[in-house]
Amino acid sequence: NGNYVLGARAILELERDIRQRFPDAIHNCCHCKKPAFYRSSCPNEECSAVSHFQCHINFVAKFREDRQRGLKCRQCGERWEPVEMEASANVLRRQQSAKRRAEVATTARKRLLDIAKRHSANGHAPANGTLQSNGGGGDDDDDDDDDDDDDDDDDDDEGDGDEEEEEQQQSRARRRSGRTRR
Repeated sequence: NGNYVLGARAILELERDIRQRFPDAIHNCCHCKKPAFYRSSCPNEECSAVSHFQCHINFVAKFREDRQRGLKCRQCGERWEPVEMEASANVLRRQQSAKRRAEVATTARKRLLDIAKRHSANGHAPANGTLQSNGGGGDDDDDDDDDDDDDDDDDDDEGDGDEEEEEQQQSRARRRSGRTRR
């Protein structure tokens, strides 16, 4: 039908030209004075005030103790309720989705660390020290081993001095290789 649809970025880049050719096409927000593409309009049909949805919500929130003042149009004084916009629901959904993805990633990381601890407890070292917590360091205690037992020695490991020393050397080597990869 001969009409073109421009995205918000294109409109921002072409704003000056569009204002010159089509002065009635772009309205400024009555709160921040910036171009308002997705906007709420004053309910008074004779009033030309428009506002970004978020600017209007922020303006109303600013006057929460004097709610009546915040709900009035800045130009004509007409009562102007904040409009619940569909986009805010989409933003909320996106935020919740991102939170769920972060929780899933954290849970997966914890599972991998548990598996690595079980393998190291069974005498299997993780390949190249890749499944270690704290960015390549083993545990949070200040000893040289990679377990979280805060140096609680098991009595059944006595007499394995050579194996323990070898394990500690391997642990140190894994930590060093984890630091150099960063």
